[in-house]
Amino acid sequence: MKIKEINEFLFHFNSGFKIKEWCFEKVIYIEDCKDYKFYNSKIYHKEHDVSLEKVIGTDHFSYVDRRWIDLLGNMKKSKSYWNKENFLEFIKTPGFSSGYSYAKFGDSYFVVGGNHRNCEAKFSELKSVRVPVTEYILDVEMLDHWNLLNKERFLPIIEDGHNRVYYRTFKWTLTVCQEKIIFHDFEAVKRFITHYKKIKMTIKESFCFFLQDNRLLSKGNEAYYRISDDYNQLNYFIYKHKKNK
Repeated sequence: MKIKEINEFLFHFNSGFKIKEWCFEKVIYIEDCKDYKFYNSKIYHKEHDVSLEKVIGTDHFSYVDRRWIDLLGNMKKSKSYWNKENFLEFIKTPGFSSGYSYAKFGDSYFVVGGNHRNCEAKFSELKSVRVPVTEYILDVEMLDHWNLLNKERFLPIIEDGHNRVYYRTFKWTLTVCQEKIIFHDFEAVKRFITHYKKIKMTIKESFCFFLQDNRLLSKGNEAYYRISDDYNQLNYFIYKHKKNK
């Protein structure tokens, strides 16, 4: 959209509006939120004060990667009778919040329903709106374990779930000294990490590991471990992994 068109739409909607830096920021897709996959639980708020300056995106793919200022100009209501004065009157009616909601990830909000109303609220220079919000909770423990496993070069893979979210019940695959080992769930992975940290790189222990039964437990053709299994069978592979990483 050209500067002339931008100025025309802004003047039509809110003649007193002064262009700000956020007007030219691009709308972010909800699944591109940082650490999106690890927000695996949620709390629903029937009414919640949403700070409009913290609204950074949407779950509606049609609006993604467009600038907020372009979005205002492309909305049909903004082109006809809709303007700041009418919008502020609309806010006072029961229909304003119908179908209008956000998803919250950390301190950021994404529009779930009501993209037009969100845009118009921002360009009406409102500080906040009070509407339903679903707040998603970051699984910090799970993310920390994921980062540790990457740091230790286990190349973790978690099976994908609905909406690309990782849940604690999902299987993990780790590469331990070139062996791909599947862990039944997050609890099994936590036990592996605890066991991994206990393995010491001493000559005495390394000799004992070579004498142990190092046949991996399996399920079908895959090395497979549950939380109740004997993790000592992994000692040899852990030792070689630590030595070579």
